[in-house]
Amino acid sequence: MTSINSIKKLSLSIFFLFMISFVFSKEIVIFFVCSGFDNYSQKLETFQKYKKELIEFFPLSYYSKYLDFSLIDDNKLENLVKITKYNHFDIKKDEFIKEKSQFDNKLYLIIFIIKSQISKGQGGTIEGVNVILASSNSKSGVISHEFCHSIFKLGDEYSGSIPFPPSQKEISQYKNLSLQKYNSDWEYVKKETKNDLIGYYPGGLERSEGVYHSYPNCLMKNLNKRLCPVCVYYAVNILNQITLENLNLLDILKDNQTTIDF
Repeated sequence: MTSINSIKKLSLSIFFLFMISFVFSKEIVIFFVCSGFDNYSQKLETFQKYKKELIEFFPLSYYSKYLDFSLIDDNKLENLVKITKYNHFDIKKDEFIKEKSQFDNKLYLIIFIIKSQISKGQGGTIEGVNVILASSNSKSGVISHEFCHSIFKLGDEYSGSIPFPPSQKEISQYKNLSLQKYNSDWEYVKKETKNDLIGYYPGGLERSEGVYHSYPNCLMKNLNKRLCPVCVYYAVNILNQITLENLNLLDILKDNQTTIDF
């Protein structure tokens, strides 16, 4: 028969494991800065719009309890970004680097929304800080697509007119793209999901050939689609690392099989 002391020790062990998990689990802190808006209510409306998109974004939606959103109303930060007359994003990087220190140990992602009639987005990192730049009129899917660039390190899967293939250095930034018709991760996902659509499709990083992506349809190729199984695999791995969760890829994909051609 199990002694009372043994039960107490077991209970304490479970409690401490829970507390360790709670203390060290990491939130995904996302700051929004809205630039060029006439008043705070416009900023708040835009913030709520894109916050909703990210909360509902698959597979980020499975980690919604870890998402921590804030709207930062700060003129100095708002003045760091603009859209030029040629419809390009411009950010004052040196000033941004100075300002980012106020968010150290808190910030995971900062999203600048610039008031504009165009639909445009850009995602990446600046001095180790994950950054998204987007226009206030961005189409549905733009913020999610750019989130994949910044956080999941996924590359664009659409073709373009660049006549030469990407270098190994360029392609190494993106796990969802390959220079060869073999990728062990893709083969693993194909085997585990039994999804024969996973393969090697030409196109990516604005090239029509010389680079491959893994699936016919994906958010990284078309804003009207959701992430493909391979991109979900990479996203779940990263989200598990950030949050210390251990969600199962196959369970997540099966829950969403009607929307991902699983």
